[in-house]
Amino acid sequence: MLTTDCAKIYVDLVGIICQLTWYIKNRKEFEEYLVNNERHVQTIARKSRQAKKAYEEVSLYYTKVLWACENNDFSVLRTKFRYLDFSESNHLSAREESIKINYEKFISETPRCTVCGGFIDGDQKVKKAHNCCKQILS
Repeated sequence: MLTTDCAKIYVDLVGIICQLTWYIKNRKEFEEYLVNNERHVQTIARKSRQAKKAYEEVSLYYTKVLWACENNDFSVLRTKFRYLDFSESNHLSAREESIKINYEKFISETPRCTVCGGFIDGDQKVKKAHNCCKQILS
């Protein structure tokens, strides 16, 4: 019985490590997609009327975005989430344009992980890597 439990734990652990490696490999593109489409998660939550109820749909959205980043095929998102707006708005008010410019400036100045290229907290001048990137990919 103990060996069966150990085997199951081992298989679960290997699965988690594979998923984490998949995420790290695609993290930069995944995060950039989320930044460029920041309103999608909010729209999904509003459709469900509560963030708690939207959990499964947001989780599915993240999984589909990650898959799309891996395969460079974002059509699956348009098919699965037809209610999301994938077009880029060209008609912004002066206030919205100002917010967009400040947001883009903030994002462009946010430090990146030296391993995966994802966003990382800290001073932009200091080279840093996520702990998971160091442990999984080294």
